[in-house]
Amino acid sequence: MSPERRIEIKHLLSDGDFVLGHVHVVQRPGDPGAVGFFLLRFEGERIAEMWAVGQAVQADSPNIHGAF
Repeated sequence: MSPERRIEIKHLLSDGDFVLGHVHVVQRPGDPGAVGFFLLRFEGERIAEMWAVGQAVQADSPNIHGAF
C-alpha cells in the first residue's frame, strides 16, 4: 500500500440494498490516477457482494471534462 495514496469519493448512490461508488484513486502526487466504480450489495450491516472496475485516467482525454 502506498502511504501517498489518495482516494476521493466523487459520487455515492444507493437503492435498497445496493450502493454504487464512483471514486478517483491517485497512487502518488502528480499521477493522473484511475477512475473506479464499486457496486456493493448489503445484507443487514454486512457487505454480501462486491463488484469493482477501474480504468486509468487518460492525460489527453478527448472529453473536455475528463474522467470526472
